[in-house]
Amino acid sequence: EAAVLEKLVDGVQFDFGGVVKGLAVDRAIAILRQAKVTSALVQCGGETGCFGQSPHVRPFRLGIPHPDDADGDSWCRLACPETGFCGSTSG
Repeated sequence: EAAVLEKLVDGVQFDFGGVVKGLAVDRAIAILRQAKVTSALVQCGGETGCFGQSPHVRPFRLGIPHPDDADGDSWCRLACPETGFCGSTSG
């Protein structure tokens, strides 16, 4: 089924480079799962997808630094030990 993208607010612009990177990560994750890979982390220019466990034998976690303190502690952490997850950041 084809996806539909609808702009609801005037002045909003889309960066399709981010969409393409997200699709590339999703496709890479699908190929790895199809190949029976049990754990992976795929990153492409701010787009990240993962499943399984990290080399430290824990679920993958992504830390997102605060925009005003990139060298400080993570502002937000994402983790989903059951199914994996995908996330995106943008400058």
